[in-house]
Order: sequence, then structure tokens, then C-alpha cells
Amino acid sequence: MRTKRGMTGVPTASLAGGATRPVVGAMALGLVSKAVGLGREVAVVTLLGVQDYTDSYFATSAVILWVQNWAFGALSLSLVPRMLREHPSKRLALTTKQTRVAAAIGSLAGVALFGVFSSVEKLLLDGRAVLGPAEAACLAGAIPAIAVGGVHYSRVISTPGGILRGAGALLTGNSVGIILLAGAMALGMSRPLVLPAVLLGSQIATTIALYRLRAEAEAPSFAGGPGGLARGIAATTVENIGFNVNAVIHQGLAGRLGPGAVSVNAYVMRLVLVPLTGLLGPIQQRLMQKYAAATRESGAVLAIRVGVFGLIGGVAAALLVLGAWLACRGFLPAHFREAEIGWVALGYAVYAGVLFCNQSLARWFFSQGTGWVYTGVLLGAYVSSAALKVALLEPLGMMALPAGAILAEGLAAGVMLSLLWKAVAKPGSTARRSPSA
Repeated sequence: MRTKRGMTGVPTASLAGGATRPVVGAMALGLVSKAVGLGREVAVVTLLGVQDYTDSYFATSAVILWVQNWAFGALSLSLVPRMLREHPSKRLALTTKQTRVAAAIGSLAGVALFGVFSSVEKLLLDGRAVLGPAEAACLAGAIPAIAVGGVHYSRVISTPGGILRGAGALLTGNSVGIILLAGAMALGMSRPLVLPAVLLGSQIATTIALYRLRAEAEAPSFAGGPGGLARGIAATTVENIGFNVNAVIHQGLAGRLGPGAVSVNAYVMRLVLVPLTGLLGPIQQRLMQKYAAATRESGAVLAIRVGVFGLIGGVAAALLVLGAWLACRGFLPAHFREAEIGWVALGYAVYAGVLFCNQSLARWFFSQGTGWVYTGVLLGAYVSSAALKVALLEPLGMMALPAGAILAEGLAAGVMLSLLWKAVAKPGSTARRSPSA
């Protein structure tokens, strides 16, 4: 195995060799997984349409989205680098400990959501209460399953081959979701209960698949590098709380546009973001491994290049999405044929590129133990995003939602790219200092 010397002069293992094939395979498998999830969303649109209970599901599941982003994204920002610094023999013990913590926190969060569900629903739907205790229990029960799954996902993706296996586990979860949706409709399940029950079942299936993979993902350990797992998780948690508040505001503003607006906005956003995240996710996971093996300067240069690629890719994706919408417009349900929906879809495609840029940059900051820099920048972006959406809602309608997100995330991307450029040009800058500096 090849080695190179890091900033401390300690030889560190390289992950470069033989990593391309698993990552490309994971991208392909991720696209298949997302395509299955996309098929599920299309089936939901076809079978359930735009109803009061779909409005309620998409609005209240913003909490579930936060847990998913934290467990499968933000948590890995700190946990994967820590895994890579541990000897393979110690990783199982670390995983077990973090699993217990995640299960406890997830269970408490689930109970809390169930207790306040009705109030959250009324807050987001302008006083409407649609879903009952059974639907609330399904949504609340998904939270501990997601939290535990995220811990095992972080361990699995700590090696290139694990990225491919992790994509397979996510495909399993999405496939189970399709089967459950078909079964629920065939058995005549109560329509409002269908989406929460499918979500719960698919999340449990994903967690079980990841758990069974936990002993297969081993990678060499890397010497040196900043520590502070608790500090890193605290930074990601604070950032994700900000994200969650912003997502709730996002859904609440959609609810102000009238009945059905929450569902239409959620359908469009998912139909655009789901395929793009399937393609880009394995790249971000590979970046965490590359940053762990790189010097700080080379890692910063890589982060800048990938970030710029994300911005350019977002524009290209927007053009593809707009073309696809124009080509398929005549076959879409009536709610989705209006010209405004095409612009909303284009906006979410650009947002996907900017989001990929920011998340790629985040992985560099967390690999260097400076995650609080990223957290501070993103909290500022979330405040700006909420303010912009409120200001633009009346003149732009639904288009205000992606527009506000793009402007705020774009500002955050500019700030982080400038910090990285400073890290490359001026050794000893804030963005390059370790926590002990």
C-alpha cells in the first residue's frame, strides 16, 4: 500500500489506488436506488394526487428530513474521519457506542414528535389538522430507525468498497418502500396512513441492511489529524437544527400559498433533487476519504475544484431539468403543467448544484477539525434564506422558495470558497488551524 507524509511528517496511507471502480459502481447503484425512489414518488402522485393528507405528510415530514440529513449526512462529517483514524479492530466498539447514543436520542426525539405532532401540523398548515395518532406514530417511529441507520452508514462508507455496499443498502430500503406502497394500496389501507407507513417500513429495512454490512467495511487507519468527535458532532447538530428550522419555514411558506401548494412544491423538489443526489452522493463520500489521506493544502485545493464543479454542474442540471419538463409537459397532471412549475423545477436543479458545492466544502472543514467555521457560515445562510423567501413570496409565488435557497446557499458558497482560497494562499489562516491552535 502506498504511503505519503502528512503535515505532521507521519506517514499516512493513501486511498487512491483501486478506488475508482467502487465509486463509479456506487454512483450507478445510487442512481438505480434514486430511480426506484423516484418511481415511488411518481406512483404517489398518480395514486394519491394532491390532497389535504399529502399536504400534512410533506409538511410534518420536514422533521424526518432533518433526522435523515443529520444521520446520513451531517453525522458522517465527523464520524467517518474518526473511523479512519481508529485501528480497524476498534471501529466496532466505536460503532456500538455511537449506536446506543443514537438509539437513545432517536427514541426520545420520536416520543417528543408524537407528543407535539398535532401542534406542529396546525402550525405548518395554517391551523388545519388532518393526520391522526396512527400516522403520527409511524412518523415518530421512523426517527430512531433513521438515527441508528446513520451510525452504521458512516462506518460502511469509510472505505471505497463500502460506498458501493452502502448504496446497495439504500437501494434495498427504497425497493422495500415500493413493495410496501403497492401492498398498502392493494390491501385498501387508509389513504392518509399510506405514506407514513411506507416511510417507516423503508427506513427500518434500510437500517437492517446497513447493520448487516457493519463488519464488512474495513479500511486502513490514518495517523495524525485533528480529533474532537464530540465537538464535530456538536457542530453538525447545531447546523442541522438551523437547517431544520429553515425547512419548517420553507414548508410553512408553501402552506401560505393555498391548499395543495405544499404537496406540489414537495413533489417538484423531490423529483428534481432525488436523481441528482443519487449521482453526487458517492462523490461526496469519496471526498471524505480523500481529505483524510491528503495534506491540508492539497485537500483545500481539491475542495475548491470540486466546489466550482458543483456550481457549474448545477447550471447544466437546470438546463436538463427544464428541457425534460418541456418535453414531458403534455403528459403531466394538471397541477404540474403551469409555466411557474417549470421555473420552480429549474430553480431546484440550480439549488442542487450549490448544495453539492457547500456539502463538498463542508467535508474539508470537518476533516480539519474546523467544522464550527462551516456551521457559522451556514447558520448565517439559513437566516438569509428565510428572510429572502418571506420577502419574495408575494411577488414570485412558489418560485420564491428555490430562489431564496439559491441566493443564501450561493452566498455561503462564496464565503467558504474565499476561506479555502485563503488557506491555500496564506499558511496559518483561520480555516487551516487545528482545534489546538
